[in-house]
Amino acid sequence: MKLPLTEEQKRSITIPELLRLIFRLQKRDEIIHLPGLLEKLSAENEKSKPINEQSDKKFFLKFYEAIALLKRRGLLMDVLDVMARPGDHLYHHIPSIGSTSLWEKSFLNDDGMIILIDDAQEIVEALKEEVLELDPVVEQYYLESLRACQEGFYISSAICLGAASERTVDCLVETVADRYPDHDNRMKGKSISAQIDYLSRKDNFRQIFGFIEDSLFRGEVKDKLSGIAHIYRRNRNEAGHPGPIPIDITRDEQECYLNSFRRYAIAIFRAISMLKPTL
Repeated sequence: MKLPLTEEQKRSITIPELLRLIFRLQKRDEIIHLPGLLEKLSAENEKSKPINEQSDKKFFLKFYEAIALLKRRGLLMDVLDVMARPGDHLYHHIPSIGSTSLWEKSFLNDDGMIILIDDAQEIVEALKEEVLELDPVVEQYYLESLRACQEGFYISSAICLGAASERTVDCLVETVADRYPDHDNRMKGKSISAQIDYLSRKDNFRQIFGFIEDSLFRGEVKDKLSGIAHIYRRNRNEAGHPGPIPIDITRDEQECYLNSFRRYAIAIFRAISMLKPTL
């Protein structure tokens, strides 16, 4: 979106779009004065009048709501900035913002989506472009996990992400059972942890996935099953079945797990599609 915004763009821009726009404008370690940022977004040309709170009220409110959300999500912080008034020795405060250490940690590198910035539904839609047959239950829980993380509910996010991962494994187990009845009999009735271990065990993995010619992809599937699948399961269990010691899930950790889930889902559902018989 080019700047400055037109009057029509100011009327139609959504909060998520404004979040992303402000995020892109903010540079690392830079202090931005909010009135100046408003002018950068709104001025039609160098001779334009400053933004008017009354005439641009709706845009003004959207702008400050976007700033408030960026602060709440830990990406921006208030910065005390003062300057001298011309002609005297008094100082006055200018509303200013600066980026936090989380600022550059929120990118999904392969599709440019930003966990703490972009609309959760848009992040899910980006995944569905890669996984055309994404299971609706996986979609539901992944979406809920994203929304919870964006609002700062990291334990809730971990529980939902664990549920999304468990359903992903269920889909894989169901597909393996359809293709290999013998393996179905051996996995039937086992816990999710035992099923993951069974699928990733060397001999079983070779029998089930050995037909996949792409060795790099085959290795990625094994890594996902033997590694991150268990982490999602463990986090969900610890969050959903609390013990005497409070669980500690940080924003950085949960954001990292959400980022990793994208590659995890793409790999597992690609394997599922390859296991299904071609018509």
